[in-house]
Amino acid sequence: MFNYLALLNPKTSLKVIKIGTSVFMLLGIFMAFKVWTLNHLFPVLKVFEKLPAISNNITVAALLILILLLVVSLFWQHSSIYWGILALTMLLLSQDYMRWQPWIYMYGLMFVSFLFDKKSSADKTLFLLRIILSATYFWAGFHKLNPYFINTFPLDLSNDLIRFFQIEHPWLIYKLRYFGYLIPLIEIGIALGLWTVNYRKLAVFAALITHLIILIFQAQGGVHYFGVVYPWNLFMMFLVWILFYQPSKMPTIQKIKKSKLTLLIILLVWVLPILNGFGLWHNYASFKLYTGNDIYLFAIVSEGDLNRYFPHLKKQTFEPAPELVNAFQIQPNEHVVSFYHWTIDELSLPLNLNKASLAQLQNYIHTFDSQFSEPIRFLIYKNGRYQTLSKKYSY
Repeated sequence: MFNYLALLNPKTSLKVIKIGTSVFMLLGIFMAFKVWTLNHLFPVLKVFEKLPAISNNITVAALLILILLLVVSLFWQHSSIYWGILALTMLLLSQDYMRWQPWIYMYGLMFVSFLFDKKSSADKTLFLLRIILSATYFWAGFHKLNPYFINTFPLDLSNDLIRFFQIEHPWLIYKLRYFGYLIPLIEIGIALGLWTVNYRKLAVFAALITHLIILIFQAQGGVHYFGVVYPWNLFMMFLVWILFYQPSKMPTIQKIKKSKLTLLIILLVWVLPILNGFGLWHNYASFKLYTGNDIYLFAIVSEGDLNRYFPHLKKQTFEPAPELVNAFQIQPNEHVVSFYHWTIDELSLPLNLNKASLAQLQNYIHTFDSQFSEPIRFLIYKNGRYQTLSKKYSY
């Protein structure tokens, strides 16, 4: 199958990619279906304060039409279908910040590229897709170059290796995790290598192995846990092979300068992510994923209030470490609730946090203040430490 995909002509390759994009977007929607409806306990996070909320009936209707258009696009790849897909996706995105996910952003950029595809410009559209995909690898690696990344996946993997080989030297765990810095370097190397003549195929195979490792590692939690990771990684494996395995035509600098769409895509995926370091561009639009310096939100709730008002969150509590108990004076009858695990468990998506969503989550919990027997407190975890969260918090 892979050899067949690699030998397709540009026009056929583009058609296969268009179909694949619709298929994997459908899979992503179905695997995180609850977030696209209003049938969930996690509060809706408004994107625009003044934008009126649409009813559940309109939401469901828009979602069903979007699904229908994606199915139709499997058989009829036409710009009118893509306009409809983008319009309905934007409508649904405008209603709930939790729907803003990196895979949706990537698929959206690809559909924008499809809009302006003509029979004679398949090479140009494929070039746009290569720009998008390579930027995804580059920024995903770049953002992991921080002191906290090795305490996430690399640390977990080190623990697994120590247990598997029954090594009785726990200090090795903290030594082994430093090899984790190879991951961002490999991702950056993939992004750059894909554009070279000599190392293109090596970069393709490195990308395939990277995605395979991610799928195996995530499989430990089951398909329900982070289900959208599966279709997105499978899609990128399919995409990197069909786009980069065989040599392709490169447009001249003059043609790139003349194409407003090409310059727009380059701006969105290669230039604007630089602003993320200054807090001026969204994490997911910068492909900042699982970097270790993400923000996590927690609430400290008394056992009585948890049982009375949030019984569905009992599964999202954890036993705090003694250091955490002492630092924030957590009492024996209090529980620490993880909002991150709430969204993972209910919506199959990571919590999408920014200043606005943090404030909305606080306000949602505080609506119960008059009924709580004990005041609720909020904590955030960032850069390896917990701190109290106030309404004036900014990051």
